[in-house]
Amino acid sequence: MLLCVLLCVIGPTGCAVWRDPLVVPTGASIAQADPSAILVSIDIAASNPNDEAIELREFRYTAEVDGARYVGRRAVFMTLQAGAEQRLALPVVLRREPDAGAGAPELHQWRISGTLLYTTPGEFSRILFEAGLRRPTARFSGGDPARLDAR
Repeated sequence: MLLCVLLCVIGPTGCAVWRDPLVVPTGASIAQADPSAILVSIDIAASNPNDEAIELREFRYTAEVDGARYVGRRAVFMTLQAGAEQRLALPVVLRREPDAGAGAPELHQWRISGTLLYTTPGEFSRILFEAGLRRPTARFSGGDPARLDAR
């Protein structure tokens, strides 16, 4: 039985070695601000170092902006071609103090860490992913103490 499961997992990809996509936070900016909340956009570059396309599924992340913490998820459902890079933005919504006013705030530090769920090529890989039996992930983290500017 175990041998059957192993053969099914290896399946059509044989002994191919898959490398995780590379996920790099590249910057952050204030996308919008009002008296009750701030929307920070954290820019991400995702690249595929493999010889075949992969499907990006979902980002799960924790971000910290000037000490305020946000936990988020973003579904992406996109194909990343072999050797290609895609730029994405992950939203971070932070509550503002009632007396902060409506002006654009100055933010000084941001940090993000998380995982990107993806699938390797082939229908069988997608089936295993959907069944929760094989969910490859790529970890990422980064940040910058630089000031964030409004877009």
